[in-house]
Amino acid sequence: MHHDTVRAILHGLLAEQSELASGASLVKARNRWIRVVNAFVADGELAELAPATEALVFGPLRDAEKKADARARSASAANVPEKA
Repeated sequence: MHHDTVRAILHGLLAEQSELASGASLVKARNRWIRVVNAFVADGELAELAPATEALVFGPLRDAEKKADARARSASAANVPEKA
């Protein structure tokens, strides 16, 4: 999925909330987005897509997940205090 698409969907989810800028609504929108994507991936698995189709449809998502995992590991490592 393209980052612009993700942003548009998240923005749409947030528009349903009265407190657009609150941290709680962002977490809620993120969690909704994760549930939607997980359902989409599960449907793709049930459809038994050809490898080329699977790569076309889910490749960008997999790439984004890898980048997010790397950012999370980097942030986690930055927050670990050094031993004296």
